[in-house]
Amino acid sequence: MKRPRLTIILGLMAAASAAMAQSVESSGGVVFRGAVDPGSQAGAQLDSYLLLGQVGVGKDGMLVLRSTDGVPARIVESIRAAVAAENAERRARVREASTEEGDDAAQRLAAEWRAAAQPSWWVQTDEGRWQQGPLR
Repeated sequence: MKRPRLTIILGLMAAASAAMAQSVESSGGVVFRGAVDPGSQAGAQLDSYLLLGQVGVGKDGMLVLRSTDGVPARIVESIRAAVAAENAERRARVREASTEEGDDAAQRLAAEWRAAAQPSWWVQTDEGRWQQGPLR
């Protein structure tokens, strides 16, 4: 019976995070450019796991699978694939910015991605510790 509850909780969290991302975007605020497209299945899935703390923003700005506790193996693989796809997009953005701005682009983007995290997300400090909320 735990799996149906988990599915319901994840569905509600995905809907809430998509709505939150939409409201932030429409208000002109900073939108975290990590969770792919919040309307897509991968984006909603990443947002849900960011909210649950199982995925976090690493010190290099890349997404990190922090924990798989309580997650069925078949779902873990899809989370890994979504994280890998997002990180590939981020690496491409870093390469593009580096050619335009120079070597400091990777550090700048990592700082921006960590600062744009939602308060409930886990973010890795420069020292490697995990803390909840954005780094300023």
